[in-house]
Amino acid sequence: MQTNKNRIRIIILILLLLIGISNVYSQDMIVMRDGTSIDVIILEVSPSEIRFRKAGSPEEPVRTALTSDVNMIIYENRTVEEFSHPETNSGMGGRIEFTKPRIAAFYGVSMSKLSKFESFFVNGTPSHSQKVGFANLGGSIWLPNLLPHTIIEPGIRLTSKGSEAECQDDYYDDVFENSSQNLLYLDIFGKARLDTLPMPVYPFVGFSTGFLLSAKWDEEYNYQGGKQTMSGDNKDSYKTMDFGLLFGVDILIQNRVTLGYEYNLGLSDIGKEVNTKNRTSLFTIGVLF
Repeated sequence: MQTNKNRIRIIILILLLLIGISNVYSQDMIVMRDGTSIDVIILEVSPSEIRFRKAGSPEEPVRTALTSDVNMIIYENRTVEEFSHPETNSGMGGRIEFTKPRIAAFYGVSMSKLSKFESFFVNGTPSHSQKVGFANLGGSIWLPNLLPHTIIEPGIRLTSKGSEAECQDDYYDDVFENSSQNLLYLDIFGKARLDTLPMPVYPFVGFSTGFLLSAKWDEEYNYQGGKQTMSGDNKDSYKTMDFGLLFGVDILIQNRVTLGYEYNLGLSDIGKEVNTKNRTSLFTIGVLF
């Protein structure tokens, strides 16, 4: 008789335990993309949003959550509905979610100018103009999730810098020159890209450290109707390193192609005898892998 009573008690305890477990699982769960979870009662799921009440009381107000913010729904019968969030994007219509590092390769056309450029041979003040350069090639890596709403981008590239100028002699009307200074740097740079805009547009700020690889000058000298062309190497006239601040923006198209603009504001005097700084605009096209 005592044995039967013990069996009945065990059965009652098991039933109570099963009832408790049933109550725990008789609700749905929303798991957000940031990892948080909410115990809910799902009312409706559409392609763009989820309508639900928080579990615990039927008097809870109806709430909504965007499916773009939700990772999955775990229903009370333990089935799971997951929501995909691909990084692909049709055209430029919406923001792209970066979840992993991506390699970038790019090519650019530069328009550069030295803050001060002295004439090589003519006694006069040169009139500056932009020098167009095509030796701009590099690569980088886009690193998301290191800082909130920011993509960190370290990279390396060849950058064409320098300046062009025309100069009329102060004493002789028929004496003038056209000159150009061509500087080639190996730039190591770092950028911080803002990753919060609703479109795939990524403004950035950063820094660069440049190592001078070559410095060459070209000169077209006119005197009394005659013309002379000269050129040479003047790397010894410039310092080895150049430091600059970067500002710009990149547009990402079809989650693959980048179109960008960057302004490099030189901070250091690069000349050994003449105090002058680099000023460079760079227009780039690139590919993300």
